[in-house]
This record gives sequence, C-alpha cells and structure tokens, in this order.
Amino acid sequence: GYTSTYVTYPDHDSRLFSLLQQSGYQSKAVHDIRYLDVNSYKHRSNPKIATKIITKKEELILLEQIESQVFDTTHQLKSDEEYEYILQEYQRERPRAIRVIAFDSETGQPVGSGGMSLFEKLDVCFFFAGGTIPDFRNKGVYSTLISARIQYAQQRGISVAGVFARQESSSPIVSKQGFEKCGEMTYWKRTPSISV
Repeated sequence: GYTSTYVTYPDHDSRLFSLLQQSGYQSKAVHDIRYLDVNSYKHRSNPKIATKIITKKEELILLEQIESQVFDTTHQLKSDEEYEYILQEYQRERPRAIRVIAFDSETGQPVGSGGMSLFEKLDVCFFFAGGTIPDFRNKGVYSTLISARIQYAQQRGISVAGVFARQESSSPIVSKQGFEKCGEMTYWKRTPSISV
C-alpha cells in the first residue's frame, strides 16, 4: 500500500533490472554521480545575487516555497514540531547539513535555493535540491549557489563535493561547473496498486 523506490547501478546483475520490472517498478530517472575537488574550484558568482544560510523558521518556509517553484510542486506547511526538529540541525555550530537561499541583491526577491550534507570524517559533502526559479534561470543564480556551498565546505575543511545529477537536467549544468562524472545510478519507483 506504499510507494517504494529502489536505486541501481550499472554494474548490478542485469537480472535485478528484470526482477524490478516484473515487480512493478519503473525506471524514473538516471543520475550521473559527479564530484569536484573543492580546493581547485574556480568560484563563479554573480555579484547581483546574494546568498544566505538559513537558521530560522521563516527562512525555512521561504526555502520550501522557492523549491515548490523550482521543482513545480505544491508547497505544504509542516507542523511547528517538524520545523523545530529540522532547525535544531541547521542551528548547530557545525551542522551536518545546510540550506542556502539566493536573493536578487537589488530587489531582495528570493530566486533559488540549494542544500548540502557534510560528512567531515569522510572529507566529503553532497549537494542536493539545488535550483533556480524559472524567471531567473541563465542569470548566474545556480553558479552563485554552488560557489556559496563550496566556500562553506572549504571553511569546514572538506576537500571533495559530490552530487547525484539528473542526466536530462542538472548533470550538464554541474558539468560546466567542473564536476566530473564517476558513475551513474537509476531510481526505480513502484506506486501502490489500487484494489477494489
């Protein structure tokens, strides 16, 4: 009765792909696995775009509203308890994850957002949920968001940034930012069947 997902990699036994299909899973998206040497990154920021790492509930709600525009989804507010739980992490001195909002410096309009998980013991961080609202695409917002997250990773002493980038959308973009492909993975999804 639940939607379920499964992740595969090209080196999995091909019988697994057949079994997933027989079980009702459909291939939904292929992602390139990409990485970047943080210390050799050449920052590419648009000076007309400002960024802010979020630490407050109002900022988190604004970030969710931006994401709903970026990914064309419906925004649903969480409970106060859920926001408090999430913000406990973002307000730590050395959080394991951060979320960043990008603003038009002149108007103050929010124009994009992105996230990053940090694994200091492994010397790596992973980008997630990065994007720009449609009206501000191709204006350096995404580059600025990448630059802000890499700058933060550098401050934390992390050497490698990684991202799972959809082949048909974000992979070409992060490739231009210097992220090298080192593999790929496929998301499979199965929705619950409705019984009458």
